[in-house]
Amino acid sequence: MFVTGNPDSLMMNKARQFRQSLLGDQPVVAMGGHDGMSAKLAEHAGFGAVWASGLEISTSAGVPDANILTMTDFLDAAREMNAATALPIVADCDTGFGNSNNVIHMVRGYETSGIAAICIEDKLFPKVNSFIPGRQELATVWEFAGKIMAAKHAQELPDLVVIARLESLIAGYGVDDALRRADAYHRAGADMILIHSKDKTAGPVLEFLRHWKRRSPVAVVPTTYPELTVEDWRSQGVNLVIYANHGLRAAIDAMEKTYAKILAAGSTASVESEISPLSRVFELQGMPQMKLEEQRFLKNLSGSDVRAIIPAAGTVAPGDLEVRMGAAVPRPLLDIYGRTILQRQVDSLSSVGVQRISLVSDLPAETVTANGPVEAIEAPGGGLLQTIFAGLECFGESDRTLICFCDLLFESSVLDVLFQSEGDITLLVDRTFQETRAKPRKASLDLVLTDPAPSSDVRALKQSQVFTVKAISKSLSVEESHFEFVGMVLLSSKGGEIFREGYRRYAASEHAFDTGTASLNDFLQQLIDDGVSVQTCETHRGWLEVHDFEDYKAAVEQVQSR
Repeated sequence: MFVTGNPDSLMMNKARQFRQSLLGDQPVVAMGGHDGMSAKLAEHAGFGAVWASGLEISTSAGVPDANILTMTDFLDAAREMNAATALPIVADCDTGFGNSNNVIHMVRGYETSGIAAICIEDKLFPKVNSFIPGRQELATVWEFAGKIMAAKHAQELPDLVVIARLESLIAGYGVDDALRRADAYHRAGADMILIHSKDKTAGPVLEFLRHWKRRSPVAVVPTTYPELTVEDWRSQGVNLVIYANHGLRAAIDAMEKTYAKILAAGSTASVESEISPLSRVFELQGMPQMKLEEQRFLKNLSGSDVRAIIPAAGTVAPGDLEVRMGAAVPRPLLDIYGRTILQRQVDSLSSVGVQRISLVSDLPAETVTANGPVEAIEAPGGGLLQTIFAGLECFGESDRTLICFCDLLFESSVLDVLFQSEGDITLLVDRTFQETRAKPRKASLDLVLTDPAPSSDVRALKQSQVFTVKAISKSLSVEESHFEFVGMVLLSSKGGEIFREGYRRYAASEHAFDTGTASLNDFLQQLIDDGVSVQTCETHRGWLEVHDFEDYKAAVEQVQSR
């Protein structure tokens, strides 16, 4: 049984938590780490502490483990790990980064940073990693005992655990020298002894433990003799078992294999099923918790209570765009000057506080989440209307909901205007289509007729005036229409329920339209005909749609010029 982090003790000082856990019936099992992510993974796996490994921290910086990095480098890494996990951090502090004066400065820095334990070794500064053949020079017993005394003198709180690491077996001085040094360091005030060896068997360490007779807590680092289990070490009186570098070594192996496969294949397709999806990355980052906190506290943003649905099932780019791009590209994934349409939509939505964004499509979830914090909802098949309602069914009834077409690019100011609406069903509309009446049209527009009609005066005051929709259709004439529907619908909680009930009613009705092929315009018009009030909210530019290749070129030019 491993000792793991106890959520009930998180309010307790981590050093005190660690000190008390050393007195338990089972050893504390620590996993080596070098940054916040490795510390989080150790916690998620169930380890009881994190060893802030000098080898891992040095390797992550691409330098030898030989006192190349400074105390500041090591302390910054330990702080990052401590902030990322509820587990206590046991910090590898090499030789103390100098003499006793350096140790005093070091202890104060680590203690005020909330580190639970520090470990210093009795080598001469600068040290070399214990597994490197050749120079392994040790300090005198009394010099290192002085460092231990300095460390205990410097700590201001009683809970910090000071670990004295014995390198006698590493340097080839034998068990007797290790016992002599352990006795001196114990008398100098060390809270724990770490006995280290690079032998292929645990024999010398076990011999040390037999003679030491549990005079103080003991830690082991069984890197080169992995056969012994945690239970084996417990039976020998060990209080802390450190697996010092296995996470880093596993990551190096996995990364090298993945990189080689990508280069060999010329794409990432062969490795996608073997690596963590981005959704797992966001989970480890704490993105879901951040989103919850934003929902609670970002009340000053206009969209903080809005959830967005982006329907995109089967939305490959239409003819000329497909031909000119050379492939059938899903519209949300069209690259607009270095970022996809979906990424740009997420940027605009997030900037006004929209926290939950869902793409309803037949795209793989990993592809969707690669474009940002977007929830992937599998489309049920069928048309646009069915796709929209698949998304609506995933949201709570108390939410305001934004339906946003997947081919839209828009400024956040457009959303600020729309989110001020107090209607239950509000369409975002624009009348600038009237400025280009004389130009030939590539595609029919979603046109809107309202009551009352908007003022024809160019200098009208009330752009925020609410109009009630009488008709919405692609078949309306440009001359009789008042607005163009932008492709965004805002639903209040009541509006969302009106949508759900209407969809279920029409789907079950024999005389209603076919919900599998009907457009959103068809659905909205049916609601209007049944007496439901649908309102407008007007914007003036600030958006464009990417429907064909000309639209695509215009979008790239506009984004590039900003």
